[in-house]
Amino acid sequence: MASASAVADPSALYNEARKAAFADARTKAELYAEVAGSALEEINSINESQGFNQPQPAPMYAKADVRSRRTGSGRVG
Repeated sequence: MASASAVADPSALYNEARKAAFADARTKAELYAEVAGSALEEINSINESQGFNQPQPAPMYAKADVRSRRTGSGRVG
């Protein structure tokens, strides 16, 4: 049986995760700069996103192609 737990205020956990993510990003950036024969300078931007990737809608032409394969015709409808 799995148990679920909740944290009333996850702010401290998020901040610790952000610190770890920033340290990881900095380590990677230092490596890239070293390989490129350059040095790190000022931060240009930081982008943070939370949540999950929602499924993308299928283009209509993909549905039309599937229908035409099923019916054997080039027409849709």
